[in-house]
Amino acid sequence: RGLDPTHTHKVTIAVTKSVDRTSFKVSTNSTGGLIVMASDQNDMETYFKLILIGDTEVGKSSIVLMYVEKEFDDTQACTLGVEFNVKSIIMKGKKVELRIWDTAGQEAYLSMTRTYYRNTSGCMIVYDITRKESFLNVSRWLEEVRQHSANQNLVVMLIGNKADKNSRRQVSTEEGKAFADENGMLFGELSATKEGDIAQAFKELVGNVYEKYENDPQLFLRDSLRIKTPNKPENSAVD
Repeated sequence: RGLDPTHTHKVTIAVTKSVDRTSFKVSTNSTGGLIVMASDQNDMETYFKLILIGDTEVGKSSIVLMYVEKEFDDTQACTLGVEFNVKSIIMKGKKVELRIWDTAGQEAYLSMTRTYYRNTSGCMIVYDITRKESFLNVSRWLEEVRQHSANQNLVVMLIGNKADKNSRRQVSTEEGKAFADENGMLFGELSATKEGDIAQAFKELVGNVYEKYENDPQLFLRDSLRIKTPNKPENSAVD
């Protein structure tokens, strides 16, 4: 069935959650990267690969869950490996499929998650405003994604999560914004419990990614965005 802007799909990689195998095929390309294809993409024109990284327990999975499913689960377990979600949106009148990779923050999974940095269009680096250490580690995460993404046009957004716990704040808004400005990143603070905050953050990130590609049509032929053309086989994909 076709994908519409209000419909979401979820595929989980290396974790024990359900996989919608009727809607997606997962295979490996020649470089070892995963290619994930919806079984029916006739009405889909573009896709962006987005990734969330950061220390463990900063709320990456909660952010994705709220954005994709409009749910919040404060008992959610830590991600083991990588989780994959899909959300379709409308951007300037065009259907865009967001392929969102939620990665584990544990050191043990670092070598595996690096595989998923490649050809990423947009990245959210998430820290917990109540845990100073998670903010101090942002520079390491930034270096990781810029080194391994292989995309010179990568848009990175720094997100301070748990803004609803202001009384326990250890990182000021000014600190976060200053770091983002110094490193050419977008910046925002949000609470994973508030759908509006998260929707706005993704809107800004995706809007910047879309504008970058829109301003240089040649970029549509590479990196992680695909333009569907009538002459291509239905299962053709680039990742």
